[in-house]
Amino acid sequence: MLTEIISTLDSLDTQLFTWLNSFHSPFFDTLMWTLSAKETWIPLYICITVLLFVKNWKQALIILLTMAICITLADQILETKLANCMELSLLMASALEAVGIYSGIVITKNHTFLSVWLDELCSQHGV
Repeated sequence: MLTEIISTLDSLDTQLFTWLNSFHSPFFDTLMWTLSAKETWIPLYICITVLLFVKNWKQALIILLTMAICITLADQILETKLANCMELSLLMASALEAVGIYSGIVITKNHTFLSVWLDELCSQHGV
């Protein structure tokens, strides 16, 4: 059931962006370039980092270091094409489990997604 939902969402996402791209609109072209730039998201990352450190700085440090290592590895692996999305999802899931964050893998026909439980009740009893 979850696989069907994700496949449907993936299909709708593709259709939506294909439809938006068909307009050749200067506004949407600029918007998409802006949203895909790494620098656009820096304020969000800073806010998340600050919130993590305010809540529990020791755990935040471990989480941020783990994520930095995983992102660096994933970027290098994808750049050299030595792995696929399933292997990278498994790498990230194992790193999150190592720091105590419950994670899971959702496999669809064309892609593999990483999932995490942010609520302790869900992580202990499943969904």
